[in-house]
Amino acid sequence: MQFRVEVVQLTDFGGYLGAEASRTLPYIEQIAREEGMSAHGFAGPLFQPFGDFLKGDPSTLVGDAFTHMQRGLCFIGDAVIQAGTLYDGTENANTSLLEKVSLAKDTGEEVTFGTYDQRYDPHVTQGQSLSVFRVTDLENPNFDRSDPGYYEKANNRAGPSLFVLNEIWANWPGGDGKNFVDSMVTPLAGNSNSIRANGEAWRNVGHNVGLVGQNMTKNVGVLVDQFWQGEAGDAFRQFLDKYFTKTVVWAGDTIGEFIATGFDEFANVVDKAAKEAVDGIDKICSIVDKQALKAVPYIGWIVGVIIEAGDAAIDIINSIPLMPDIPVDLGSLRDAILDIFEIANGIKELYGDIEEAINTMREYVNIVNEFKGTIAEFQSAVEGVLGAVASGNVDNIAAAYRTATEKFDEMQNQMDQINEKVGG
Repeated sequence: MQFRVEVVQLTDFGGYLGAEASRTLPYIEQIAREEGMSAHGFAGPLFQPFGDFLKGDPSTLVGDAFTHMQRGLCFIGDAVIQAGTLYDGTENANTSLLEKVSLAKDTGEEVTFGTYDQRYDPHVTQGQSLSVFRVTDLENPNFDRSDPGYYEKANNRAGPSLFVLNEIWANWPGGDGKNFVDSMVTPLAGNSNSIRANGEAWRNVGHNVGLVGQNMTKNVGVLVDQFWQGEAGDAFRQFLDKYFTKTVVWAGDTIGEFIATGFDEFANVVDKAAKEAVDGIDKICSIVDKQALKAVPYIGWIVGVIIEAGDAAIDIINSIPLMPDIPVDLGSLRDAILDIFEIANGIKELYGDIEEAINTMREYVNIVNEFKGTIAEFQSAVEGVLGAVASGNVDNIAAAYRTATEKFDEMQNQMDQINEKVGG
């Protein structure tokens, strides 16, 4: 096997990995946390608790995963740079890539962009020292978070009849003491378009992690085919293919699509329930406009009698001395009130469907635990390689990568857990 090493290019490849860690990965993390875990679509008392949940532990776990990924790439870069120093017999600088690209203090709590040399930028075309290895040119997405208008439609429809509706609702057993808007309209504040946009963000995360994998594979090919020919270079290529391309990239794509599917299904439930609820509210308002408005200002009292006395309500009302003339047929009014309550109960069941979908969505989002676990194993594996390379000699470089590649059980266990969760 032909042997050739250009140490300058090994060092440059290490710098390229540091640039991917400091520039590319934080951008993807930002999309995952700010767009994929956005609380924008979760307004109102029915949705807000889930929005708060997204911005809590799940977002932090995603941050932890990307911190592990950043550290892993820096450790890989350090190991390649260390290999170069072994080949030419020079002393390796004590400064790690994590320190060079200003990521050493990243705790995962916030999205952290490091520093990187412009010579790795894919859009820079002029300069005397441009790198052969360029960072990934990512897809820059736009997300539709426009308001579908369910809340506005329901609120506008209820407005002209609101006094009567509130009088009815004050006596409705299923109203829990709420007025009409709080009971029937406010739950429609959730934004299904924005919820769906969260899913598209996660698809973009998976896609962009895939682009990083493709770009890294291309750059590794250039490194090994042109500048690091021999057993060690080949072992390095196999190691990176298994631990990054077939693991980190796979996990990002699989989990991104799984969470996106969850948000899609959730948004579909919200759309269906909201459309039916708006239709139900329109029917309620139509009944009020036709029947109950004529009974103002006695509507609240009449509703109370109807609920308490049932079929006997009409006789009771008519038997009251000096009862004012009510310009509406009481039998028709009673039937109208009962129809309103039946529609209202149906709308509450629709909102129950949304609550059930929220609970299901939590299970989708909780898979970020497995995502973090997989990336943590990745970091641990490459950190072990760095230690093996740093403590060895030229003859041990290939063995360090081969040994790590053979010890793939831990990574496979994490991948199996993800497959189990997504039904793969």
